[in-house]
Amino acid sequence: MKLVLALFLLALPRLAAAQSYAVTDLGDLYPAAINNAGQVVGGDTLWMNGRTVRLNGLNATALNNRGQIVGSRGNGAVSAATEHNVHAFLWQNGVLRDLGTSRMPSQFYARSINGRGQIVGDSYNHPLLWDAGRIIYLPKLFKDPPYTQMPSEASSINNNGWIVGNSSAKDGKLQAVLWQGRRLTVLRGLPGCQASRANAINEQGQIAGGCDFGWSNERPRNRLSHPVLWQGSRPRDLGRLRGDTGSLAAALNDAGQVVGESSHIARVSLSSRAFLWKSGRMLDLNVLIPLHSGWQLASATGINGRGQIVGRGTNNGKPHGFLLTPKS
Repeated sequence: MKLVLALFLLALPRLAAAQSYAVTDLGDLYPAAINNAGQVVGGDTLWMNGRTVRLNGLNATALNNRGQIVGSRGNGAVSAATEHNVHAFLWQNGVLRDLGTSRMPSQFYARSINGRGQIVGDSYNHPLLWDAGRIIYLPKLFKDPPYTQMPSEASSINNNGWIVGNSSAKDGKLQAVLWQGRRLTVLRGLPGCQASRANAINEQGQIAGGCDFGWSNERPRNRLSHPVLWQGSRPRDLGRLRGDTGSLAAALNDAGQVVGESSHIARVSLSSRAFLWKSGRMLDLNVLIPLHSGWQLASATGINGRGQIVGRGTNNGKPHGFLLTPKS
């Protein structure tokens, strides 16, 4: 009897954690972002309170709290022959606006939009800011020739107009960067970091991304990558889930809660696990949902101010998007 009671008491934290989030099945929607109203976008779909709206072929990548959606669309599948015809679009209240006019580059991938309607992205590996119909080319670390294969992109913008993204240095290594107006700042990486990436910025100026450490034959159990939270110029290592070799932070909210995915290079059956980082702890979202739900949450791609989380995974073995809503 004592043994049974002891096992029950040991299981209590796991049982309590399992009730932290309710799961909503988003079907074949692959969520890219969620706003504070709980609207979710991904691919050519907007999801709102159980209702889906098709976005006229737009590949949606982001939305703001006003419900403005940005993404890109080309003439057929993107390939070497058609990628120059990819335009950025702005969708609002059923109206799709083409941002790729004659004043714009013929290739424009939109990545993020803030509450003021400013849009960032890239064209031919050059980071861009679209502001009220005007295109602004952002400075890069290395001024390489046009149409280069050395990538640089603007990934996220907050309401202050601060922009984060990535830019290749002269040696070709990708570096996480911050643009404040025309001023470009390299975000300091963790010790030993070979390359870095900035994926999102919140209204407090906190930045989420990651550092890549490569592979070590001498220490094969070492992590390949670390998720990072930058506060000012200081990077904070967010750790990893137990047993994994690497993690990457994809998004964060204004409370500094970070979501992303954690994985192990040698794992075959379960390639990645969605995580939530908050209050100094990284949590496996799979243990924060009801037991025996049939879900395996692989990656978290967005989190809003209410703590709702979107991402992708499998439901009873089939690929599905998900929405997690806190129960308390």
